[in-house]
Amino acid sequence: MDRFSKIYPLHIFTLITSLVLLGIPTFSLIAFLANITLLQAWLPKLSTVYVYNSVSWALSVEVFLYLCFPFIFRIAIKKITNSTNMAWLLIIIGISVPTIAITATSIFNLNRYPIDKMWSAHYFLYRFPITRLGDLIIGMGLAFIVYNSKPVSKKIAYLLQIASALLYILVASQTYRFQSFSGASSFDLIWIPVFSLAIYSLAIPTLKESKHIFSSKPLVELGTLSFAFYLFHDQIYTYLMNHGAGRFLETKTSYLLFISILLFGLVILSWFTHKFIEQPTQLYIRNKFSKKEKV
Repeated sequence: MDRFSKIYPLHIFTLITSLVLLGIPTFSLIAFLANITLLQAWLPKLSTVYVYNSVSWALSVEVFLYLCFPFIFRIAIKKITNSTNMAWLLIIIGISVPTIAITATSIFNLNRYPIDKMWSAHYFLYRFPITRLGDLIIGMGLAFIVYNSKPVSKKIAYLLQIASALLYILVASQTYRFQSFSGASSFDLIWIPVFSLAIYSLAIPTLKESKHIFSSKPLVELGTLSFAFYLFHDQIYTYLMNHGAGRFLETKTSYLLFISILLFGLVILSWFTHKFIEQPTQLYIRNKFSKKEKV
């Protein structure tokens, strides 16, 4: 219920703002119900997935992963007593999910386009909730590794973070080599070691005298706004593009100025939404259900 109280009210609010800013599309009952109930990621057609607030497809995937988590966790705890073995087994299973998916796209010769077909590699590898189970399972494995890790010095933590940044740059610079793999970008597989190392380097416990850069107050505050920021960014950008903001992208100077103003505006909008929409509705839902539980 805690996750529901955080995700769903803001999802509905940003769905409404997208209708106000971008207009009401040609009505489809299936698309409307799928978006309202966060089931749109299960449907391949882009006219269903991206018809309202387009980025909310990721919430549809998250809801599925949230529902799967307790079952996977319970099975892992029951079957494996050694947490280290369980962590590595989960990571191996997690990696195998996108590996099998990518192999399947190759065997059945699935093309990246058209991306709104069930048999497109884009949908099968990128938006299909079951394929994304690998991300959840790998994350669970990393959590067990971090939980059982001994605290490291500030120097070691920084070295790991630098290594993850260099690995990111290396993979990003070579991504074009993978663009035609199986007719689709290898959406998950090549990025698994990158983000796994990044998450580990940022989550690993450090010695008491060491302070994490992301534990600073400004970054913690920005972190609380990140959900609203994510849900707003695409519709605000699209609205501005639809109203002539493209002319500010013609030169590097105007482009940087436009992006800076956009980011600042999104932060302010996210703060306002978090303060007056997200927090009050979250508190209301929590209190409502806590009272029912007591009764």
